[in-house]
Amino acid sequence: MLGKATIRASIVPGFSLLQIALAIAVIGIVVAAALPNFVEQMPGYTRKAFVTQLNAFMGEVWQQGLQSRKLQKIVFDLNNREVFLEQYSKDDDAGEPVFSRVVIPYTKTAVIWPETLHIRQLFIQGFDEFNSQANQRKTDKIWFFMVPDGMSQEVIVNMLSLKDNQSDDQGKQIGLVLNPFTNQFKVYDEFQSPA
Repeated sequence: MLGKATIRASIVPGFSLLQIALAIAVIGIVVAAALPNFVEQMPGYTRKAFVTQLNAFMGEVWQQGLQSRKLQKIVFDLNNREVFLEQYSKDDDAGEPVFSRVVIPYTKTAVIWPETLHIRQLFIQGFDEFNSQANQRKTDKIWFFMVPDGMSQEVIVNMLSLKDNQSDDQGKQIGLVLNPFTNQFKVYDEFQSPA
């Protein structure tokens, strides 16, 4: 004889194949609707990640300067899309300062900016080093200094955030302004110019 529990268990229905297929179709439609919004936000996340890494790097430069009591040189390598640190080591025979690249164990000592970010202007102490007549883009490196007490030069970096399919004259404008006292970049949604 069958008990009451066995009879009840056989009466309770499960999910039919049609119900499972319908649930999967609804999930697929929701994912298809949300995916374009997610992809459009990716450049924003890339920009934010870059600025976060750059500010963390600037914090390390500040620490390094205070500990070593030496002049720090923050270099923008335009060919390799890299920001790295060089430190004063000595004067050469002609009396010119010599800087060497700094490698700190267990610390990231360079920041790579994404291919979708393109520098359009780089102001140092109010002068656009990126587009200057004297420079005429002959150099592949632009730098600014941080003195041993932790103060840096005034720096503004204007960049365009481009998607892969955009031309070089379109894109979202981004202005990065370095606070010379805190050595942190503040982000603006448009190009900035020196005061």
